[in-house]
Amino acid sequence: MAKANQAYHKRDLYSDVTARIPGELQTGGAIMTLARWHAKQAVKKELYAQGIKLAHVESREITLAANQYIDEHPEIIALAIESYRRLVASGRLRPPRKLKLCST
Repeated sequence: MAKANQAYHKRDLYSDVTARIPGELQTGGAIMTLARWHAKQAVKKELYAQGIKLAHVESREITLAANQYIDEHPEIIALAIESYRRLVASGRLRPPRKLKLCST
């Protein structure tokens, strides 16, 4: 019966990582998407430096390595925040909408 009460999936895989994102930049995943993109680029550079062709590596393995890279390098969140602000300032990305809460 104990297993019936267990959650099948983790509720928030990056709760400790997303806690480092300032409150005004809680953008529904845009910063984590940028962080994951930067992490994937870093993993791909490491593979290339080792002489491994990307065509010989499954994308799943690159994604897993990128997730681990985010865990091991928290400074990538700061890089993603900087990229997000730069993209919003240049107009290439829209700032988050201010949602009005219904008052009933």
